[in-house]
Amino acid sequence: MEQSRSRFRGLREAMQTQTAPSDLAVLLRLNNDYIESVKTSNVKRFREILADDFLCSLPDGTLIDRTRFLEQSSKPSAIGSLQVDNVNVRLMGDFAIVHARTTFTLPDGTPGSGRYTDVWARRNGQWVAVFRARHAQINSDTIHRGASRHQPLVPEDPHAAALSHDPFCARRCVY
Repeated sequence: MEQSRSRFRGLREAMQTQTAPSDLAVLLRLNNDYIESVKTSNVKRFREILADDFLCSLPDGTLIDRTRFLEQSSKPSAIGSLQVDNVNVRLMGDFAIVHARTTFTLPDGTPGSGRYTDVWARRNGQWVAVFRARHAQINSDTIHRGASRHQPLVPEDPHAAALSHDPFCARRCVY
């Protein structure tokens, strides 16, 4: 058991269940599929893993539904080198929360980072994403040149144009 736990450092189970090990493996695979779908604009895979009532909270506080999320996801991502780390899966029976950190680069080479929280539910025996909260941070320069912390980036900001095609969300705010 101890050797098994060291492989999943950072992962926690809030509640022990009979199916926790296989659920953990499934959720890690789904998290990877989600990120790969972002990188490749794979709307077909998103349709398979997003619940019909899926919602996404954008960094500016806007809440979008599954249809709008899929529309945005169909556009090529302007970000590059998207990496995920610090993945933390918390299982609670037929409910799970996934937290992770992302790093990426913008077309001009500017590094960015962010965090996301996904909520997954087991419905009819399948895990589906029901909610995502996305928090992006570009760099301190963008905050000072753009808008205040809670306002969308100004249109003349080159980062705003690059991020407008990012399938994580339709509009961007620096958080």
